Amino acid sequence: GNPPAPGHARLTGNIRHREILCASIRYAVDVGGQLVQVDAPHQAGDALLAPDAPIILDLAADKARFLSR
Repeated sequence: GNPPAPGHARLTGNIRHREILCASIRYAVDVGGQLVQVDAPHQAGDALLAPDAPIILDLAADKARFLSR
């Protein structure tokens, strides 16, 4: 595939969980053994990603929020 755009990071993983939150979907994505929370916009009729589905995330570095516990 194409490389990520400048200023973006690419992560690959698998969907582990999804939660519908009105106008968005919250996915838990396993990236190298760490769970990453991803919120995506959602409208009625949009396809949902299934648990265990592979996913590629392209993240804009200036928009991502990284939190530790």
